[in-house]
Amino acid sequence: MMLKPVFAAALAVTAALGTVVLGPSGPAAAATRAPASGNDGASVGGVRGVPAAGTGEDCPYTAFCVYTGTAWSGTRFDLYSCTTFNLYGWNGAGSWANHESAGTQPRILDADYNVITAVQPTTGPNNQILQGNYDWAPAYHVRPC
Repeated sequence: MMLKPVFAAALAVTAALGTVVLGPSGPAAAATRAPASGNDGASVGGVRGVPAAGTGEDCPYTAFCVYTGTAWSGTRFDLYSCTTFNLYGWNGAGSWANHESAGTQPRILDADYNVITAVQPTTGPNNQILQGNYDWAPAYHVRPC
């Protein structure tokens, strides 16, 4: 079998180092990798993230916003509808802002949909409830109302 020169050179270097790591690729590899720390690459099902401003005040009125970084940094996801949103890759500290309409109480849920945190409701459009450091590791879902 003929190897392309670049691949042959890479194989020679790997062999010279004495270490070759072989393993599954694709979905099987994802299942065997250690989980990432932090929230790099984290997402919310069905919601597009936007760059966060770093103040928490960027959360639009009537939304519950989740942030991948602490102090309202990283990527911001605005959750509006009264449905359960799935969290993907949230493995560490981030933050949230509640700027929903008066009396609406968001809930952060674990894998079994049990309430981890019942967020204090706001009192109106000029009132926000902010949490600058929140451990998202046990959270799998968010229900904004």
